[in-house]
Amino acid sequence: MDKLYIGLLGLGTVGGGTAEIILQHQEKMQAILGKEVVVKAALVKSVDEVTGPLAEQIPLTESLDDILNDPEIAIVAELMGGIDFPKHCIEAALNAGKHVVTANKDLIAVHGASLSHLAQEKGLDLYYEAAVAGGIPILRALSNSLVADELVQVRGILNGTTNYILSRMTQEGADYARVLKDAQELGFAEADPTADVEGLDAARKVVILTKMAFGAEISLDDLPIQGISQIKQADIQVAKQLGYTIKLLGSTSCQDGQIYAEVAPTLVPNSHPLATVNAEMNAVYTVGQASGELMFYGAGAGALPTGSAVVADIIAIGRNMNESTVGAPFARFNRASTWSKAKDVTGRAFFRFKLVNQTGSFARLTELFAKANISLAHVLQLPSESEEAEVVVVTDLMTMEEKAYLLELVEEADQMACAASYNVLD
Repeated sequence: MDKLYIGLLGLGTVGGGTAEIILQHQEKMQAILGKEVVVKAALVKSVDEVTGPLAEQIPLTESLDDILNDPEIAIVAELMGGIDFPKHCIEAALNAGKHVVTANKDLIAVHGASLSHLAQEKGLDLYYEAAVAGGIPILRALSNSLVADELVQVRGILNGTTNYILSRMTQEGADYARVLKDAQELGFAEADPTADVEGLDAARKVVILTKMAFGAEISLDDLPIQGISQIKQADIQVAKQLGYTIKLLGSTSCQDGQIYAEVAPTLVPNSHPLATVNAEMNAVYTVGQASGELMFYGAGAGALPTGSAVVADIIAIGRNMNESTVGAPFARFNRASTWSKAKDVTGRAFFRFKLVNQTGSFARLTELFAKANISLAHVLQLPSESEEAEVVVVTDLMTMEEKAYLLELVEEADQMACAASYNVLD
């Protein structure tokens, strides 16, 4: 039987999961491709430090050239993480005439366009299904299954670490610092959790989803990004009283070619499917003119879920090779778009204000809302024994321009401050 040779760059969590699936699912892959899929080599930092069954089943190398210069290796899977060295490796692989699969969201979010152009120039495939939401096949769903629809919105829970933290804060009444520490001890959060908890990881996935769903190239610099580190237990409890659950959502909407994307803590109605996504699970929710509302749910990380998406890309490229259809871009949809202006973007918001605890403070706050042309839907005063009063306000629909103006007014005012601001999903 013919063989399809693969070179792995990295044999860590995702690389190991990918190798395990290739070894265990040979019968199905051979039935699909008519070929045996073989990992011919895996690039590792130190051969001596690799232990376990995979070290005995897969040839290991510390030299990238061993993979690039092997004429039998047709597909390179970059599974290392990071940006600079993986970018060099992918460019080198494409220049060496090899198709590429990657799970690297950080790289694709920043350099996806240039790498895709290089792959097209070389007549090669560059696939990255595993870069967003791990085992959830969302990118191929957007680029293939939903290609006939006009999507108007894509939003999702795109980071398992933050969803785990918020789920436990909601279910147990625990505070942020304690749950973060537990998440680090369990391996759900990095020693430096900044990229996760401050929303950067989710934002990188939003960049990729926006390209796939709307054909729009956006930059991380375009996105308003807000993380979860400022969320207090009081916010969660008030949200519960009002029938909401707080989730970190990455969202993109498109109306008449106008794009708006962001990452922000959001009060999600308990009746909404996204409110039921708990622990480290991910979900992507789409709204289309034809398809209506759909939700894709599953594990957003992990060796086997992510490895499954990597191997699916390998099989897809293998099919293309069999049918001589290689070289088409993974994201084929391109459409000119512009960034929505703040006056055209509408939404509702949750604010927590700190006021000097004296007569007239709340009246002055409501005057600022009136000046910004924002109406109030809910107002709650939180219990306080200090000289500061805490007031929660949930607004009716407003523009982002009006919201920004309100926050400017509050910042300029004496004896009050905005302690927290989150989106509210209708």
